[in-house]
Amino acid sequence: MAKKTDAEKKAQAKYDINHKEQFKSYYLKYGLTDPDNQKIVEKLDIVPNKQDYIRNLILADIQKNGI
Repeated sequence: MAKKTDAEKKAQAKYDINHKEQFKSYYLKYGLTDPDNQKIVEKLDIVPNKQDYIRNLILADIQKNGI
């Protein structure tokens, strides 16, 4: 995927501000002293699209277990 130009970044930021009620963001932070956390971080490091990867995991869990 090509890097976004400054104009594209500015346009995206403007769009996000004008449509902020349509978006929700989450921030993940893992301590690397826990071996399980290290595995999670290593996996996410090699996934090309982290957002879609996490989204698909959650959707599979919802389909399996419900909300």
